[in-house]
Amino acid sequence: MIENPEILSSREIEGGLLLQLKVPAGLSYFAGHFPAHPVLPGVVQLRWIEILAKQFNLAEGEFKRVEKLKFMRIMSKDYEVELELSRPKPDTVQFQYRSDHGIHASGKMIFQ
Repeated sequence: MIENPEILSSREIEGGLLLQLKVPAGLSYFAGHFPAHPVLPGVVQLRWIEILAKQFNLAEGEFKRVEKLKFMRIMSKDYEVELELSRPKPDTVQFQYRSDHGIHASGKMIFQ
């Protein structure tokens, strides 16, 4: 079962969507993923993008690949992050996670 972030707010922006998310401290993804310094795995961050893009009608079809993926800063327990999703092409969702800590991740998710 996929454990999702808490959606604090959402609003449409030109060409996409801006979501305010909270990374709950109790997520099972943190177990064993560096106990002294919990890190939200990148694969979880990508899965959340896929789920949220579909939930907010920015993507349809099957996930195909990720392009221009960059992980720049870790996300940890109780982080509040902004996730910007845009749709530059019908099969593409561009994303960026950011917070007061800076940009956490960015890239493009391709669907078919």
